[in-house]
Amino acid sequence: MINAAIVGLGWWGKTLVESLAGGSDVMRFVALTTRTVSPDVQEFAKQHKLRLLENYEAVLRDKEVDAVVLATPPSGHYREVVAAEATDWVKYCIISL
Repeated sequence: MINAAIVGLGWWGKTLVESLAGGSDVMRFVALTTRTVSPDVQEFAKQHKLRLLENYEAVLRDKEVDAVVLATPPSGHYREVVAAEATDWVKYCIISL
């Protein structure tokens, strides 16, 4: 089972999390980070049993996260992918376009 963190919780990030909410034998979301933490984001995290992490760097430090799923603006993807690759434990970096 791949434990993933969603990065970015706009419409598309929520859609990705919800797409696996019914269960998957391959991947599950265990954490999230997003630029703006609102009460709605906190409720979404609680509803989906996701740990809410402070920022992308905290996601990359979390050794329980095997993969990061980027639901962020494409302009930041290069930096985010390079940062994920620099860790010893993040095995996957999935870019959602």
